Amino acid sequence: MAFQLSKFVLNDSRFLSYRPSQLAACSVLIAINIFKRDEEEYQKTGVFSGYQGSLEDFGFEPLHND
Repeated sequence: MAFQLSKFVLNDSRFLSYRPSQLAACSVLIAINIFKRDEEEYQKTGVFSGYQGSLEDFGFEPLHND
């Protein structure tokens, strides 16, 4: 995900005023935050936000915080 975000900012002139290291750090932070959000949603519902079915279809088991 961070790689895709980095590719996006390379193609947008609004990001030319930032150093490459800043763009890379921001891409990683955004990717981590998106992953955490999706992981929290999966723990609550058992469904990944980007996929309408259950991750159990792919061999993943929901986490139970008993």
